Amino acid sequence: LGGEETCMLIMGGYDGVNRMNDFYVYGFTTQRWSLMPCRSRHRPSPRYFHSCVHVPGVGGGRGKVWLLSGYDGNTRLRDVWVYDLELFTWTEVVVQVQ
Repeated sequence: LGGEETCMLIMGGYDGVNRMNDFYVYGFTTQRWSLMPCRSRHRPSPRYFHSCVHVPGVGGGRGKVWLLSGYDGNTRLRDVWVYDLELFTWTEVVVQVQ
């Protein structure tokens, strides 16, 4: 996630045996995968069938990636997390579910 390179972010998933909570970036110019750093103690649990969206930062900042819900193999998850692309931290967002 540097400079002008176009990239793709991938978080979590399922390999047919295990659910994942790893977070990778793919650089289209370099054609390389890199593990995104995580400077927070907490991170989302392993999951698949979730949704992620990138919200660009103000003034050209990298912005944030929002992670919504998913399935852990037993339970439909109803949590929301946000990854800060400047600080490299995950934060759980408390949501009132009715």
